[in-house]
Amino acid sequence: MFDHDNLREPDETALGECIAGGNHRTEEIARELGIPKQQAVDRLRDLQQRGRVETATSGNALTWWLDDEG
Repeated sequence: MFDHDNLREPDETALGECIAGGNHRTEEIARELGIPKQQAVDRLRDLQQRGRVETATSGNALTWWLDDEG
């Protein structure tokens, strides 16, 4: 399990390791990192604004993946 304290700073490493290799739902990411879902969304949105991750809606869930070009 990843250290959720890493996410208090915009840490791409923990999130990157979590979502590497494919698309992952917000709920899955939060569970893997051991943090509340909203905290995962906030961190992922920060990274999205910096061009590090991409997102799309899949049904009622957001899916995230690394932006290979960012």
